[in-house]
Amino acid sequence: MKRDNNKRGYLIFLSFLTVFFLSITSLQAQGPVKNGVLDLSNEKFRHRIVKLNGEWEFYWKKHLSPADFSATDMPVPDALATVPSYWTTLKDEIPEIKKTGYASYRMKLILPPNSGEVIFDIPVFDSAFRIYIDGKLAGSNGLAGKNEGLTKPGYKPFIYRHNTRASEIEIIINVSNFHHRRAGFWLPMRAGTAEEMLQWVERRNVISDINAGIILSFSSFFFLFYLLFRRDDSMLFFSLATFGIFLRIISTGSFLILSLMDISWIWLVRLEYTGNFLAVIFISWFFHRIFPGRYYKIFCTVITVLFTLSILLVLASPVIVFANSVRIFYPAVALVLLYYGVKSFLSLLKGQRTGILNIIGFAVVMAGAFNDIGLSRSNILFVDSFILPYATTIFIFIQVIILISRWVRLFNEEKRLSDELEYVSHNLEDLVIERTSELANQKNKIERQKDEIEEKNKLLEKSIK
Repeated sequence: MKRDNNKRGYLIFLSFLTVFFLSITSLQAQGPVKNGVLDLSNEKFRHRIVKLNGEWEFYWKKHLSPADFSATDMPVPDALATVPSYWTTLKDEIPEIKKTGYASYRMKLILPPNSGEVIFDIPVFDSAFRIYIDGKLAGSNGLAGKNEGLTKPGYKPFIYRHNTRASEIEIIINVSNFHHRRAGFWLPMRAGTAEEMLQWVERRNVISDINAGIILSFSSFFFLFYLLFRRDDSMLFFSLATFGIFLRIISTGSFLILSLMDISWIWLVRLEYTGNFLAVIFISWFFHRIFPGRYYKIFCTVITVLFTLSILLVLASPVIVFANSVRIFYPAVALVLLYYGVKSFLSLLKGQRTGILNIIGFAVVMAGAFNDIGLSRSNILFVDSFILPYATTIFIFIQVIILISRWVRLFNEEKRLSDELEYVSHNLEDLVIERTSELANQKNKIERQKDEIEEKNKLLEKSIK
């Protein structure tokens, strides 16, 4: 019966994953930009923020400036690129395209008359760019060149305040990539009126900073907890896993670490990948402590060796080399989460108290991961923002609840045993006397029973004769 329940649990869980995966792959690219134009002239633009997703004009191996589009002989785009996405997705339209190279993106934003000040939230590009807005250089990250020697990668998102002189705004972005496996316009860009955009950016940065602080606090707390109670190494694994997540959070998104120190682009990326590998190594062992398994322990050992070597590769090689380690990273993460999800579901079927919490944690992480995967392909599943860092924080909260509840149970059990031991030590003499008396009484009782049996045996022999 137990084996049938386990088999049924596996089938239900795998069916759930299949439906979830199909819901991602069936999404179609969406975005308001069509054929390189976003026309908001007939809409109310005040008090709103618009994502500039959709079809941008794409020019392969060209770095175009506003002057190139004011000439009579206008450049012809090589393709319409879906934004956000890597430019390698244009392989069908441009067979010679590859991840290393340079290109230009262009679109027109048409606003209602007298729109006033517009603020653009400009993300990072891989791996260097400069952006022109309405004929002016609005900013850049690194140096965008036409070969590796002339290109210097950089990451630092920023906002650009633009006073509209006309209803039509031209946006041109020159992107160069000779240093990363990713290439191009892979994060969403936003435009909005001043008050709303400034509030949104400030709120986003504050939430990101608080999120990083919470995760670092949990990491520190459980590391100190482990130092005080070394018998439970799951606390150590959890602490180191959350520290790896912290390293990733501060080196991506709003790039919190750049406000704390001046760090080069390559070390920024190295920090991100090192955090990834540390998180997977120790979360694997943490899951093993929750749900022990002989074969899964072997898997954890393989992951530890493989990703330790990967960390050494990250620290010693250029980004374009170690960035390809995601080919083993993503499958490993998928297997770890699959193991945790299946075990959580089975624990729920068995009626364990933490089963529902484990299932919720797994569902939150998977929802965040699928949402961000879809969003990176210009598809919206749940929300139009990247939510995996916050989903990870919720998952950590749930694990904290499970860890603390488990520790409280162990503490109460240890206290009960300690109280019993203390009672025994203080009343040992009385307990010995009491036990001796009980043994003496039992001995006398046994002797009486023996005499009675012998007497009955004599009467039985006499009756038989």
